[in-house]
Amino acid sequence: MNKLKPIFFSCLLLILASCAGISAKFTTTKLNSDFNKPRLLIFPIDVNLYEIGMGGMRELKANWTEKGKKNVTKSLKEILKNRGLEIIYYDEKNQQDESDDQTFKLIKMVGASIFTHYYIPSRTLPSKKDFSWTIGKTTNLMKEKFKVDYGLFITMADTHSSDGRVALGIVTGLLFGYAPPSGIQIGRAYLVDLKTGDIVWFNHLAKGSFGDIREIESAKVALNVLLSELPK
Repeated sequence: MNKLKPIFFSCLLLILASCAGISAKFTTTKLNSDFNKPRLLIFPIDVNLYEIGMGGMRELKANWTEKGKKNVTKSLKEILKNRGLEIIYYDEKNQQDESDDQTFKLIKMVGASIFTHYYIPSRTLPSKKDFSWTIGKTTNLMKEKFKVDYGLFITMADTHSSDGRVALGIVTGLLFGYAPPSGIQIGRAYLVDLKTGDIVWFNHLAKGSFGDIREIESAKVALNVLLSELPK
């Protein structure tokens, strides 16, 4: 079984890549730098894992979330290490101040707007066909503080059914030919030019399941797909 794992995850990566390959939005395919090579600040990674109960209510699971965040962070380090970038990780415990917190909230809000207006057909803005989004020059403070060119924001949410909901699905499937949804996994990643505040690259992944990010191998698969078109 262990010998089959690499083959399985390679196949899963190819399947997901084919589904997600057209989803990225961008204004650049090449990273510029004020330094010897592009310097990339990794914003605090936003990971949340939930359990869906029999009634369909979601409950945030702290232990799952902690494990998922560790797996995503570890996977990210492996994916970025050979991309010719200098990586700086934001230390939430020792570096975050009020201005940073407000900037992160704004980045997250703009990212949600991008998703709404580019990935939900009924919410498309006719007057905004070109990809052009910015959070403003508030990011200049971070650029100077960390001596970086870009910031990368990643958010992932994963849901899993409780044992009771799985059992309910089996029963309703047998009796009525219908099983309640087991949940959905979503991932978003976007790149901010910290000199201008512009979002220069954005990708979104949503599948019935792109793998359980509580497991390191499937976390790598999901993150590889999410970052497959990240500018170099």
